[in-house]
Amino acid sequence: MNTIIYKNMRATVGVKTTLLVVLEAIKTGRWKDQVSKYRETKDSLLKENFPCFTVSGMFLPTKSVSNLVEQSGYLSLDLDDVEGDGDDLLDILQGALDRSLFAFFKSSGGNGFCALIKIPNFTDEKHFKRIYHSIYTTLEPHIKSICKFDYLPNVNRLRYISYDENTYIHNYSTDWTHELEPPTQVELPLPKSEKKITITTNALTEEEKYDLVVSKYVSVTGHFGSNGGTRHDWVLGLARWLCRGGVSLHFSTSKILTDYQNSARAAVWNQEVRKCVRDSYRAYAVESGSYEPTKKFSYDDILRCSNVEEIREQVLLLIADKINYKEYLVENKKLTTFIEKEIKFYNRLINFI
Repeated sequence: MNTIIYKNMRATVGVKTTLLVVLEAIKTGRWKDQVSKYRETKDSLLKENFPCFTVSGMFLPTKSVSNLVEQSGYLSLDLDDVEGDGDDLLDILQGALDRSLFAFFKSSGGNGFCALIKIPNFTDEKHFKRIYHSIYTTLEPHIKSICKFDYLPNVNRLRYISYDENTYIHNYSTDWTHELEPPTQVELPLPKSEKKITITTNALTEEEKYDLVVSKYVSVTGHFGSNGGTRHDWVLGLARWLCRGGVSLHFSTSKILTDYQNSARAAVWNQEVRKCVRDSYRAYAVESGSYEPTKKFSYDDILRCSNVEEIREQVLLLIADKINYKEYLVENKKLTTFIEKEIKFYNRLINFI
């Protein structure tokens, strides 16, 4: 049951421990204060600094797939948007997986759960995916109506620590012995503004989607910092491709920060990348019609700021939301006069600041 626990998701070197030690810590509340604060505030920066562990084994010296040195005998399932205490979901898992369900606990966000499944040793990554796909297809028809079940068959997938005093642990679980070949073709919806690109491959994890989209993006735009344009523009474009490729905002932000660094001004670059990726994802939401004109920032947010830099940050966020809302109105052939006046006012305010 050996695993590696890392200080946070960006760390490449961790400490050897066991899944049972981690599960007992989740159950007894070792990280209760950290997790409770995140569940209350939903501040993603807090979560990014949570310790995390690789469920399926030990990866040394770093946590890349090729560095798997010892298998734990388990894989994890991500079950999100669960209403209630999860008892109904646990009953379904126990019934469908029989004795292969090893553990079940509330995720760090508080509105989802993680399930650990006992599996036999696998020979390679493809073998692991066949086992995962068999479990996925067995469970998905039973639970799709009560939770969101993401398809994430990553051998080296990280799992954040959590807190759940009702953590379920079945010490005498048995191997899930079934396998099933995953789908063989996936088409990624890349930008309409670019030439159409179709990618054919096996069922994709987020990391695989990321790698494929980046490789195609580089083939069109050139490598990071090599095409004469600004690095910010390059990141903005990549983030828009990743959004359209179905890679989550959180995953894209973390990977871009890891893969593309600016050591000369690391702190500033970190903030700028986060803004670039967030703005690209918002822009695509407008283009795709999925943008919901809910007010995320208000004038009250500005009044609560304690210094000029915080005020400037909030005004910029407010302007971005107003611009998105204007584009939404244009798309739906609605009057934009009032929102244009607001944008003009806040631009004057930012110039004054």
